[in-house]
Amino acid sequence: MDLNQNVKDAAYVAIGFGVIGLQRAQVVRHDVAKQVKARIENLSGRIDKVEGQIEPVLDQLTGRLPAPARTALTDARAKAKQARTTLIGRLAA
Repeated sequence: MDLNQNVKDAAYVAIGFGVIGLQRAQVVRHDVAKQVKARIENLSGRIDKVEGQIEPVLDQLTGRLPAPARTALTDARAKAKQARTTLIGRLAA
């Protein structure tokens, strides 16, 4: 064997190891993405449960407030829901 052939073989082996490493990294990334998605779904479910407990209390409170405060609380609740939806959507993407 000559030197050129040895260099070519070494380059092919290095490229092969690089491809295998890249594929392994993609598999790990995919597995981590699945785990993160499952955790986000779990978190979203837990938030829904807590929100379901808090909403009736906030509804009662809202009904007792004067009009300006009622409007402010209603707006704040709507924005909080929108922010939550946006955050969960971005995390899940």
